[in-house]
Order: sequence, then structure tokens, then C-alpha cells
Amino acid sequence: MVGVAEHDDRMTIGVFARTAKVSTSALRFYDDCGLVRPRAVEPVTRYRYYSPDQLDEVALIRQLRKVGLPLGEVRRVLAGPAGVAEQLLAAHLSSMERAVEDARVTLTAALTLIRDREDAVLAWSGQLLAEAIGQVASAADPSAGIPALGGILIEAAPDELRLVATDRYRLTVRSLPADRRQVPGGGRC
Repeated sequence: MVGVAEHDDRMTIGVFARTAKVSTSALRFYDDCGLVRPRAVEPVTRYRYYSPDQLDEVALIRQLRKVGLPLGEVRRVLAGPAGVAEQLLAAHLSSMERAVEDARVTLTAALTLIRDREDAVLAWSGQLLAEAIGQVASAADPSAGIPALGGILIEAAPDELRLVATDRYRLTVRSLPADRRQVPGGGRC
């Protein structure tokens, strides 16, 4: 069989990695961390050989890492009795549940802020608005017979109101910064 050393069931790191569904660099990393050591390392070539009975251990490490268990805790799960592993995993699950709940609260608060921005109305004093309309109205030409030239274009942007008028020769623009106010009751006007 390719990848198996003569006279035993040792698997080369490449064959073992493919079988275990991990990368060879992950196996080297696990070795460096003391999680899964090769069964044998050839002294001259430094080739690493693993045993098929190590596959379950690598599968367990993959599962523990997939749920975000830190390497130190993985080491404790592998080294300790089942009772210790159960306690560590229960504590980790509780921590993840708290993190999810914290994320839920934070996202709900963020959505509230987003909705509040939508429910805000732009407001200006009547006098300020009247003055702005008067300033741009002089550029409008209602006698031209073209409706676009006879009126005032009003554009509401998130932070300002723009009033624009033109008679083809003159262009007048006035911007009014927004005074954001919340609509009572959370509705829109």
C-alpha cells in the first residue's frame, strides 16, 4: 500500500492527513502543541508516520476546534478523564450561549438605532424654510411654459434639505442642515 511503511501499519503524514481530513501542516501543528505525536519519526529523513488508531483522536480534535474550544482546553479534554472533559465542554457551551445572547442583545440594540434613524423626520423652522424658498424662487421662471423651470426642486438627503431652481441661465441652490427629530410614537409623518 502506498504511504505505509514496510512491515507495519504506519501511515505517512500525507496519507494520514488525507484519511483524517486535515492538512499536513495541521498535523505538524498538533505535534508542536503536543496534541498528536507521530508514532514514529525516521531519524535521517525526519519523515513522520502515524498509526490508524490515531484517527479517532484527530477527529475529536477537529470537532473540538470546530466549536471553538481553545487548544489548552483541547489538551485538557484529551488528557483527562471523561468527567473532566464533560465539565470543560459544558462550561464552553455555556460560554458560547452567553456570547450568542450578548450578540443577540447587541444586534437588537443596533437594529433599534437603525429603525430610529428611519423614524426620525427632518425639521426646519417655518421662517427658515420660507427664507430658503424665497432665495431660490427668484431663479425660477414660471412664464417659460416649462414646468421644470417654473418650480423649485426639493431634495431631502439624510442630513440636509436642498432647494434648487433655474431658468436655464441662472441656477440657485440653498442647503439647509437637518434638525433631526423623533416622531412621537415611533411612526412616520
